[in-house]
Amino acid sequence: MIRSVKVLMVDESRFNCLRVARIMSAEEDIAFRYVTEPERALIMADEFLPTVIICTHAADNEGFSSILEMFRENSSTADVPLIMLVDDEVSLADPDKVEETGECLCTGWTEQDIIEKTRRLSTQFLNTRQEQIQKQVDSDLETGPARVLLVDDSNVVCKLIEQKIMHDEHITFKYCTDSSLAFEMAKQFCPTVILLDLEMPGKNGFDLLREFRDDLVLTNVPVIVLSGISDSETKDRVFRSGANDYAEKQMDTAELTSRIHYHSKAYMNALKLNESIHEIMEAKKRLEVQRDFIRKTFGRYLSDEIVANILETPEGLELGGEKRVISIMMADLRGFTSLSERLPPETVLSIINNYLRVMTDVLFRYNATIDEFIGDAILAVFGAPVVRPDDIQRAVACAVEMQLSMEKVNSWNREQGYPDIAMGIGLNTGEVIVGNIGSERRAKYGIVGQHVNLTGRIESYTVKGQILASRSTVEACGDNLRIDGQMDVVPKGMNEPITIYDIGGIGGRYNLYLPETKDLKLIPLSEPIKARIAVLEGKHESDERYEAEVTGLLNEAAEIKGGFKVKKLSDIRISLFDSSGGCVTNDLYAKVTEAGRGRSAKYRIRFTSIPPEAEDYLVRLQALAASKEGR
Repeated sequence: MIRSVKVLMVDESRFNCLRVARIMSAEEDIAFRYVTEPERALIMADEFLPTVIICTHAADNEGFSSILEMFRENSSTADVPLIMLVDDEVSLADPDKVEETGECLCTGWTEQDIIEKTRRLSTQFLNTRQEQIQKQVDSDLETGPARVLLVDDSNVVCKLIEQKIMHDEHITFKYCTDSSLAFEMAKQFCPTVILLDLEMPGKNGFDLLREFRDDLVLTNVPVIVLSGISDSETKDRVFRSGANDYAEKQMDTAELTSRIHYHSKAYMNALKLNESIHEIMEAKKRLEVQRDFIRKTFGRYLSDEIVANILETPEGLELGGEKRVISIMMADLRGFTSLSERLPPETVLSIINNYLRVMTDVLFRYNATIDEFIGDAILAVFGAPVVRPDDIQRAVACAVEMQLSMEKVNSWNREQGYPDIAMGIGLNTGEVIVGNIGSERRAKYGIVGQHVNLTGRIESYTVKGQILASRSTVEACGDNLRIDGQMDVVPKGMNEPITIYDIGGIGGRYNLYLPETKDLKLIPLSEPIKARIAVLEGKHESDERYEAEVTGLLNEAAEIKGGFKVKKLSDIRISLFDSSGGCVTNDLYAKVTEAGRGRSAKYRIRFTSIPPEAEDYLVRLQALAASKEGR
């Protein structure tokens, strides 16, 4: 196994060196050597070529600074990172010097500390060295010459080969006659081909070949062995040791230069390929980060299927939009604003989050796109960004299942001791602009157009548990719908009335229906209850107050009468008074479902928000009236 991390330790204490040696020996990727004589440190470094140097700093180590300077002035160790084992009871004489040369570890360091720092610094050093070599190689790739390093102990042979190739302008040539310096020269010269003799004093060709192949930077540089030995056993050993080619020293000039250019070009092409692969991998990583961001961001609003479609067509994420006919849904909790004012903030958020969690699950099952959450309201679309032939039918079916799922929401609320909540849903189908809205720095997928506003108006007419839909939505669904009623309204911003329909369910493959509501007879009150009402216009309350009487009750419905005119589907706030004139509540909210005519007109209303004090009073009042009537 190639040991990519090479650690040289310099310490006069053999005990310290053996301690660190025991730690390093357990790591397969780390080669470790130590020297206890500082004057031999450079010799060992030149032979071993460490990627990290460890040394100690102690009070009695007066030569510490000189050792650091010695490493920094030596070309082979100038950039090698240093780790210092520092006695934390000792004040460093020159902390800035230590800061410049590496990282410090105090006496409390652990085995994991030193292994982690060693690997990290070694990796940084090798990456920096590789970048330096890559820059040199890139420069050579532009100009094109092959960079040839010859290692041979014979100066005559070196001059002879130099004579053979010196006239080739596409070859840059250097030679080394001292095999002990060859490795360092190769590091500095960055050859694209190495010509290597086998029989040399000191380090022979096999020793150098092994060093080249063990080095991360030189491991792939082509090596052509030049030798006067031609037996098959030697050749076999040469190739098994990692050489790329084998030739005799007596080959002619044409053959030698051809082999040099062949291997050099192959090596440079491999570098280009590796660089391209690296760029592709980096681009892939960046793309995966972007895709993860899209999944996490859009995944909160879109189903997995729609997110996958966006990832397959990333051009869909560009700013801009298009006109498209879609179905729009607006769902809102009835009377939740007044309810939230009576509850602690954490309770309000808990209720909303549970409600949105359940509704989101339903919306995703029907492949809806959640445009946004607006407080306790949900704006969702069907037909963007993915268009399906059954978008409108799915929108209706989804709305019905959402209303049915409110029982699940309220079951959880009761378990937590929270009040029940109720939802109204508006549906509309029409042409809008859909797409990515915003800037390059911040954008969202959204919809724009008058039909978005109209959907909100339709939803505002709903009472709890109700689904109201526009004519365009109803007609697109055909005979599959159960229509429980219809009404003509003039929404704000429109000059002509439109018809909206009370949806009770959808048949066909969906077969989803809300419980049928019967027009039950209210329980008359023998003694009408005094009330005062104010009409709400959107979120604002009119300045006028009307005196009224509550004349009938049944659960969440009531009848009131008075000498005032209020339009059907108006939202009202009611102040309720008991028989003695005391105020029961000022925060009872309702919607007018039927409007009377003439003086002392009667109005049918549905409560949308009942505070606890009013709920207790109305329950007692209804029970008393029912007993008197014999119900």
